[in-house]
Amino acid sequence: MLTISAITLLYFLENHDEQRIVSDFFAGNPGKGVPGMIVSALLQQNPVMVYAGQEFGERGMDKEGFSGQDGRSTIFDYWTSDTVYKGFFNRDALTTDEKKLSLIYQGLLRFCNRRKLCVKD
Repeated sequence: MLTISAITLLYFLENHDEQRIVSDFFAGNPGKGVPGMIVSALLQQNPVMVYAGQEFGERGMDKEGFSGQDGRSTIFDYWTSDTVYKGFFNRDALTTDEKKLSLIYQGLLRFCNRRKLCVKD
């Protein structure tokens, strides 16, 4: 019999269904998402997901494809935001604030991968 426990659930703050933390419809500031990400990453030993661009402060405020300007990033259109493109393919073009936020996320995820508190044996 298959059972689901809290250990198997994925924790995340952003996905394609939710408005981006930095969008005008939600927090509007990437720093406001950091405490929630820390709690999500350290609360249990569950895996944690960083949605593409979250670590750079992607706002989801482009008017793309079928979804329009709604604070989300589309997965249904042939589309990429400037922030995601810069973060994955042209890091030198990131702003200083985007680079700082990325370092915070990197540090948090590295911490989680090194600590028994966060990693299941």
